[in-house]
Amino acid sequence: MALGSFPTNPESAFLHPGNALFFRRLSCTGGFPMLPDRLDARIAETISNTIAQERASADTASPAWRERCEVAQIATFSDTERRIFLSHIAERRGDATAMDLEQAARNMRTTAIFFLARKTS
Repeated sequence: MALGSFPTNPESAFLHPGNALFFRRLSCTGGFPMLPDRLDARIAETISNTIAQERASADTASPAWRERCEVAQIATFSDTERRIFLSHIAERRGDATAMDLEQAARNMRTTAIFFLARKTS
């Protein structure tokens, strides 16, 4: 398959290990990780800082705060860690709960990304 081309049958891309490009860790020469790994760390740091700031004025005994902290914890995980964690949530608490947490974590990560994009460093 030529670089930049897509198979006519999407499933065939996953039958051959050489075609599974999307499942490989991206790295530049020398084996140093590129932006995706560092971006995850920056997103996690932003979310952790936000929760720490909110803690001062939040009712930390409330169910809403516990849920926000759970969502924040999930949002700080890498993609793989989130999938694993949410699969455990689905087994123990049901698919609907896992999907709600996944959506809330995705929204929190998106907010953190927009914050990082606006941040001047």
